[in-house]
Amino acid sequence: MTDIPPARERAARNEAAFRALNENLATQLRVTASDTAGFVCECSASTCRRLVDLTPEEYRAVRQDPMCFFVVPGHERVDVEDVVEEHDGYFVVRKHEVLAAVVDAEQGRLAKRGSAPNW
Repeated sequence: MTDIPPARERAARNEAAFRALNENLATQLRVTASDTAGFVCECSASTCRRLVDLTPEEYRAVRQDPMCFFVVPGHERVDVEDVVEEHDGYFVVRKHEVLAAVVDAEQGRLAKRGSAPNW
């Protein structure tokens, strides 16, 4: 991780922090397959409070790849990630491979806390 510019590493950590918040929220939700829930945009801006409405299926689909995050359109950062899917109301972005160690470290911290959706 030492070759990663600090701003890019911080951006990846910020996004992982929003993921952790959303994972915690997901553990508390009681929704049906057709319901949507509002999740915090997982962009790199630490002050972002925009919500992304997702069904449980949409949420799980993004989580299939630990390098993927969901963001409000326009919140993606080309220096950190690529847009891999565009949906109505949100984009799915995938972190650049150089940031894999940052994402893995944050995922490991999340797994230790035992946060996982129950739906």
